[in-house]
Amino acid sequence: MIPMREASLKGHFLRNHSGLIFFVLLFSLLENVCAAFYPLALGYLIDDYASLDGAKLWLLGGFFFASCGLLLSLDYCNKRLMVRLSYETKRELRKKLFAVLLKESPSVYREHSDEYYSSLLTSDVDALYDKYYGNIIWFLIRVVDFLVFFGLLFFVNWIMALIIFVATIASLFLPKLVGRKLEANEKKVSEGNASYLSDLTELLKGREFVNERTLARFEDIHEKSSVIKEKNRYNASRYQSLVDILQGVSLYLVQAVAFGTGLALLHFNLLSLGGLTISLLLTDLLVYPTNDAFGILLLLKGGKAYEKKISDCLRVPSAGAPYSQAKIETLQVESLGAKSGNFVLSEVSFSLSRGEKMAIVGKNGAGKSTLLKTLLGIEKASSGTLLVNGKEASSPELASESAYISQDIFLFDATVEENITLFGSYPSAAVSSSLSKIKLGKNLNYEVGRNGSCLSGGEKAKIAILRALCRGQSLLIFDEAFAAIDEKSASEILSYLKDQEIMMISVTHDLSPENLAFFDKVLVLKNGKEFSLLSNSSPIDVSQLL
Repeated sequence: MIPMREASLKGHFLRNHSGLIFFVLLFSLLENVCAAFYPLALGYLIDDYASLDGAKLWLLGGFFFASCGLLLSLDYCNKRLMVRLSYETKRELRKKLFAVLLKESPSVYREHSDEYYSSLLTSDVDALYDKYYGNIIWFLIRVVDFLVFFGLLFFVNWIMALIIFVATIASLFLPKLVGRKLEANEKKVSEGNASYLSDLTELLKGREFVNERTLARFEDIHEKSSVIKEKNRYNASRYQSLVDILQGVSLYLVQAVAFGTGLALLHFNLLSLGGLTISLLLTDLLVYPTNDAFGILLLLKGGKAYEKKISDCLRVPSAGAPYSQAKIETLQVESLGAKSGNFVLSEVSFSLSRGEKMAIVGKNGAGKSTLLKTLLGIEKASSGTLLVNGKEASSPELASESAYISQDIFLFDATVEENITLFGSYPSAAVSSSLSKIKLGKNLNYEVGRNGSCLSGGEKAKIAILRALCRGQSLLIFDEAFAAIDEKSASEILSYLKDQEIMMISVTHDLSPENLAFFDKVLVLKNGKEFSLLSNSSPIDVSQLL
């Protein structure tokens, strides 16, 4: 995976929404023309008051009210366009991010928590637009404001215009002085939000353990996480207040320069009283958007933290299809090794052909789950080779044709049928024959509740097995999936699967001859290593090997 460059992400935003941005800037230009009518008309009234008659006054009044009405209409249209731009940009970003996360390999996905990605798709996307992309548009609007009012000021008196321009440009050093710390503050705010969300989710999941003895500890953990989150936001807001004061100082300095320059020009008869009035009013119209532009530059620096975070997640897929279409006919694992924390899995080898079933047995901590997760790419392999259909393959390629079923089964808050067919993505007819053998005891239209809260553990496991069969995966991988199913139902399901032309690997603690008889091979793990690989015909008691 190659990280997408920030420039390409920002460039894509500007190109993809160029039409909306054009009309926003056009309406802003027209708004400025309407806003400039008042100072121009006032200056004209002051200089030519003696020659004005009633008709001219009525005409000026009519133009003034017409410009006010047009200004309000244009402002309303511009606000509608900005809302539309925000909606389309955030929707598009979330769509892209979600698609990338769905296609991400398990090992890369697990570099961050689910709460990190939730924060990324919600508050970080909002912050990216509100504090970066939206401010790029506002900066362009302010540039248009500056050009219109500076052009009019230059037309009235070029000396005043140039002095105001120099004074305004002198304030551009402010963003460079404080921008870097703003960016660092925004990064801390984003990290604090993600950390708090992670802690909050964990605490709410563990609320069943809350009692008189644990309540204070739960509240203490929440308080510490909340304080860190709010302190980051407080520090960012406090620094922003200082920045706002500095911006105000620069604004008043430019206005002071304008007033002093105007008086000097008036004294030397280089500017009329009406011209002075127009110049000072235009300076106000010029200074406020310019000052606002300086503030936007600071926010842009802070918003870059969100741009980088989302750019790092939006990755260009590497060569090779993420989803393999080839069915697994043979699987060979040669000297596979992996490290999970302090646990080391090493030198595990086995081979399976289509239709063969293999049980993996071993004591707790022998490496059974680690082996399965390494095969699927959830854990990174440190050594060894995977051969699929005689060709070397990666764990993600193997995972794309595998169905992994553990005791921790996820179900959508939907009907039984929608969970099995993944909302109609797979035809329900593909699993109709399986339903007669794997008896659910629930109607297909039955609502399972959030994460299967309305089902027993056995019913959830049966739905997961039916879902795997419906998807037509070549390899079924069970990690103690039958533990929640009653013995009779488990035996019936295993008997049914034994007759199917599906490759199967199952971790089991049931070492009874009746259970192991369903499997063609038994892989015995001990202390993270392959201890023995037995065939179905072997008379050895597996329990004696552990």
